[in-house]
Order: sequence, then structure tokens, then C-alpha cells
Amino acid sequence: MSAIGKQSKQSPQRSARAAAVDPQLRKLQVVHEVFSQGLATALSALLQTEIHARVGAIGLVGTGELQKSLRSPDCIIALRLHPRAERMLLHISASTALALLELLLGGTEGAPPAVRALTEIEWSLLEEVVRVILRPLAECWRVFAEIEFEVESLGSDPTVVQFPQGGGPLVRVPVDLVWAGRTGIVTIAIPEEFFDGASPRAELPETNPQETDRNFLLLEDAAVEMEVVLRGPTLPFQQLMALTAGQVVTFNYPVDRAVEASLNGEVWMAGHVVSAGRKRAFQVDRLP
Repeated sequence: MSAIGKQSKQSPQRSARAAAVDPQLRKLQVVHEVFSQGLATALSALLQTEIHARVGAIGLVGTGELQKSLRSPDCIIALRLHPRAERMLLHISASTALALLELLLGGTEGAPPAVRALTEIEWSLLEEVVRVILRPLAECWRVFAEIEFEVESLGSDPTVVQFPQGGGPLVRVPVDLVWAGRTGIVTIAIPEEFFDGASPRAELPETNPQETDRNFLLLEDAAVEMEVVLRGPTLPFQQLMALTAGQVVTFNYPVDRAVEASLNGEVWMAGHVVSAGRKRAFQVDRLP
């Protein structure tokens, strides 16, 4: 099937197929708009820069057509959706990747860097940015299936990258990033069957924008106490009482394991402790 928005003559069967797909694409548009909000928050916290994310028009594209649209030295990451069989592609333009890495390393928001291929060190740094992108995406897709992303390959040559298998079309999700007067583009491509074979487990609630804004205004002055907890090993009370000055208690808590935060001791969420200038901050990875 041709990409949505491409003008061409269609047979009656193709027209019927497009009409059947439209409601699904509209639902995917809403779901990924929620993803864009989480992505903006996550990237802003990681890069210490206010970043806005906006999902463009979601459509269908063939594997061959997608491959022809990719250009070297853009960054192309192939991922498996464990435990499902489907695979997806995450495409980040080279200019976007270099600009995000510049922010990650504490660079200024000056002139855009010259477009070039990434070095091995830059690829390893980009993987941290990719992990931050994938966390809100996994949360967004939980309405379809619980998945974990496994990186299978990454590179800049579209002729050797492992594309998703299958003869069906791919759902193409373009995401525009905007910060400090600059723009970037991230694109997700995933087989349509991932959404066809997994009916949403919960319908998205209908919201009234005016009512939502009014409720936020009523709550914006409310004080909330936040506590971050490391749930490590337990210590017998007898050993606790035997502690003396100078002794060290080992938490045995890996730095990459998520920590828990509570709001007023009631609402729990998971995330990571990150640097925010000279202070520490809590980056939310999973909401209740």
C-alpha cells in the first residue's frame, strides 16, 4: 500500500483497504501524541534543554520505499520487540543526532554542527539518547502489548541495515523535535501487523481541554512532598544497633536500576536520579 497522503489512482479494493485503515491510523495518532509529550519531558531532563516534540502525520509505507528514503550518514537502529517477533527501525537524521550529542556533552546551542558520520564513541553516547527515547515509547505501546526493546544492529548504511521482515506495510511515525530555534527529526517504522494483532486493552479516555486546564489551575498551587527510595538489602536490627562510626553499609544497588519515588507517600513511580546542573533531579521513567 502506498504511503498515506500520496496521490495516486487506486483500485476499489485499495480504496476499501484505505477506508478500513483510517480509523486505526487516527487512533495511533492519538496514542503517539501522548508519546511525544513523554519524549519531550525525558529529553529535556537528559539534555538540560527545553525540547518540544510533535508527532507528524502517521502513514503507511512499503519497506522498499522506506529504504530508498534513508540517506547515509543518518543513524539507523534496528530493534526487536521482545517477546514479540516484530522488529522496528528508529531513524535519527545525522544532523539531529550530532546536535543532541552536543547538548548531552554540555555544548552550547550555537550553530548546527556539520553533518558527518558518527564516531564509535559518539555511537555509544547516542545509545543513551536512544534509551531515553524508547522508554516513553514502551509506555505508549503498553495499550497494545508489553514489550522490551533489544538493539539488533545500528549503522549509517541503509543498504546493510536489517529491515523489518514481512510483506505487509510499515507504520511510519515521524516526530519533530524543536529546541532553541533549531529542529530535528526522529522517525519510527514498525510493521502494521504489530497493531493489527494486538487490540488495545484499554480505550483512551475522552478529555475536555477546557475542563483539564481548569483542573490544572486549581491544583497548581497544591504542595506535594516527594521522596526517592533505594530499595536495597535489609539489615537486621541487631546489626544496626552494632554499627559504629566509620563503618560502611553497602547498598548493593546497581546504578542502572530504576529507583522509586513517592508523592505524599501514596503515588509511586519509577525513574532514575540524574544530574541537573549542580543539583540532582529525578527523571520519571514509569508513571503509576
